[in-house]
Amino acid sequence: MADESGFSILQYRGKIPALAVCTRCQLKFFTPPKLIADSEKAQDYLWGKYEAHQCPILPKTRTDRDFQSFLEDYDRRRPRSRLTSMLKFPL
Repeated sequence: MADESGFSILQYRGKIPALAVCTRCQLKFFTPPKLIADSEKAQDYLWGKYEAHQCPILPKTRTDRDFQSFLEDYDRRRPRSRLTSMLKFPL
């Protein structure tokens, strides 16, 4: 069930949350095996991962120009390795 923040737990193993998702960008967060026995710690871990991530902001209208500017902005912000920065086209 998603709340207004965009955090949603998708899958449980028994009563332990095992998989969560950001409903805005669809990034998934998994509970590590060492926390699969403790429900509270598993939920805290998933929430912490959600809080630490940053969604790329999608344009409200899907015009080609808006989408192109979104891609250019996203491309400027993403980290690059030395090799990809020397190439003319992104990998």
